[in-house]
Amino acid sequence: MNLFLYSRTPGAIFSRVGDEYVALDIEQGACFGLNETASFVWDRIEAPASVAEICTSIATEFDGAEDCEAEVTELLEQLVADGLAQKSEVSAAQ
Repeated sequence: MNLFLYSRTPGAIFSRVGDEYVALDIEQGACFGLNETASFVWDRIEAPASVAEICTSIATEFDGAEDCEAEVTELLEQLVADGLAQKSEVSAAQ
């Protein structure tokens, strides 16, 4: 079974504005606004993290957020597609 870890793209440019982040992709000339929940996830991927680890943090922080894997995966994949995050595959022992 393979495990995916997500982390911020090295050199990602971002700034916190209140409870949210604004991130820039200089190559695309694009600016992205991350809402409070996406900003929470962004904080979790400062170091490589799995979807399960992020969901555990969300469940600890927010009541009733135990089943969030699909939404977190969708967000992370969008961050990867936008060039703000990277995804690495780690082989897990079976």
